[in-house]
Amino acid sequence: PQDWTSSRNRIRTYAVIVHEYFHVYQRSLSKSERALSDINPKWLVEGGAKVLEEVYARQYYKKDLLKADIQERERWSIKKVTREPHLYEKHKTSPKKNGFDSMYTGSAFMLLALVNELKKNNISEEEAFELVFREYWIQRSKQAFDNNYWRVAFKNTFGMSVEDFYQRLSKYKRKDLKKILPSKTLMIQDIFS
Repeated sequence: PQDWTSSRNRIRTYAVIVHEYFHVYQRSLSKSERALSDINPKWLVEGGAKVLEEVYARQYYKKDLLKADIQERERWSIKKVTREPHLYEKHKTSPKKNGFDSMYTGSAFMLLALVNELKKNNISEEEAFELVFREYWIQRSKQAFDNNYWRVAFKNTFGMSVEDFYQRLSKYKRKDLKKILPSKTLMIQDIFS
């Protein structure tokens, strides 16, 4: 039998390929020539890649690494995310607790909270993830580049302003974490079909 650490590290190695490939997909859909570190908001860029890599790990390796990451208090601060979400919009302002938004866990939480808010509008989990992973980036490609282009794409895609979302996000507590994780039956093919 393999020990957990070795197995976990091997899975992370494969999952990071999915993470990085998703960045190529984001840039392709958004038709961006800019570096990902210049694309806002960081929490949608990195949070999306983190969540997708974790769905992949669960689907193909039967390991729910996201649940463990998001519940580790040392990786990120839910108070920081819910009280100062604007800090997660840029790489340079994102909190650097134990690394750089340690393994993008705070960003992943924000993305999962957005999916949860979308589901409250009678949108299926698959459709909500499709909006976040695909449609948002297409909407971004339609906006002229300025400081607010991503905010316009956000409102056009999700039907709420960034400020409305941040207000909703402020109500989340640590006890809500398990409720917003992707369902165990969610598969990548269901999102990108």
